[in-house]
Amino acid sequence: GTATRHVNCLLNFSRWLVENDKQGIAPRLHDKSLDDDVKELERNGGRRPSFRLSSI
Repeated sequence: GTATRHVNCLLNFSRWLVENDKQGIAPRLHDKSLDDDVKELERNGGRRPSFRLSSI
């Protein structure tokens, strides 16, 4: 269901951050740099999280 999609989305984004030597989600949850990384992920063919990270 919805929870599974959200978890998978977060895991995929987190993996992408690690693969690209980026800092994790938790320390940057309310930081613009995290939004910038989501945009970079999309530019590189990845799927953006299906919900706002700031709503976590």
